[in-house]
Amino acid sequence: MNKQGHEDSGARRRALFEAVDRYGPHPGTWPDLARAARAREAMLADRDFRAYRDGAVNLNRGLTLAARALDGEIADAKAMERIAAAVSARVAPAIAPRRHLRHRAAAAAAVIVLAAALGGMVDSIVPPFAGDPVQVVQLDTLVFGPTEGDF
Repeated sequence: MNKQGHEDSGARRRALFEAVDRYGPHPGTWPDLARAARAREAMLADRDFRAYRDGAVNLNRGLTLAARALDGEIADAKAMERIAAAVSARVAPAIAPRRHLRHRAAAAAAVIVLAAALGGMVDSIVPPFAGDPVQVVQLDTLVFGPTEGDF
């Protein structure tokens, strides 16, 4: 910063190079619109910045191509399917479908019975609410139309 409180050209230039590293080579994707506008101007006026930005674009292209190639190799090798099959074989051994359905139904029934027992126990322990009864009125917006707050 200079004495007037403005950024000097060197700091401004460094900020543009750092923005390319931080946000990518395309100023249209940068969150700071003023800095993006300065970057567009610098691409036309500053050969060093243009070369740095072009290098970043080429690096992004290379990384994208490498990522696609690696994803293709993973898909061709069916690595994800092999890993998923190995994990599922170790975690959950194959159960006959009928038996599996019976286990699920028994588990659901057990949860319902447990919830009912727990609710009954809490109801017998906790005293009933002694205050005024609470009345809740819910208006249907399809019948009455939208309200001001549109709740």
